[in-house]
Amino acid sequence: MLFKVKNGEHRGRDKKVYKKGDIIESNADLRRIFRGKFREVHGRKPSSPEDVEKPKIPGPDLDEGGEDKDVASPPKSDTTEKPSEYGVKVTSEFPTAKKVKLDVYRKAFWHVVVDPENGNVLNDKKLRKKDVEPFLAQYREG
Repeated sequence: MLFKVKNGEHRGRDKKVYKKGDIIESNADLRRIFRGKFREVHGRKPSSPEDVEKPKIPGPDLDEGGEDKDVASPPKSDTTEKPSEYGVKVTSEFPTAKKVKLDVYRKAFWHVVVDPENGNVLNDKKLRKKDVEPFLAQYREG
């Protein structure tokens, strides 16, 4: 059977390190042995660079990076800052936050709005991404 590495790296019995996207041939069902790390592929193992799978084009079953949507994960931050006590700063994702001079932080799927002048959290409960812009709208000058 043929298996494709879904994430991370895998060291095979031959001591070779297989990376995400590499195809491994095995008589054992690697999906059961290493849950969530492999998916079975059909066909033959690529023997030359021309045989390697072409890059995926985003479609209804793929995200923008061409990856399967089988695992939900929080969006990546556009900053390289280390997470603070509030989480990762994602202010640039919210145009209104820049206008009203407030910072937005994310931990997992939850967001908090912080006044950068005094460090106070302005929302009483954590917000989903879709709720951040409506929350920030109350701080616009009329």
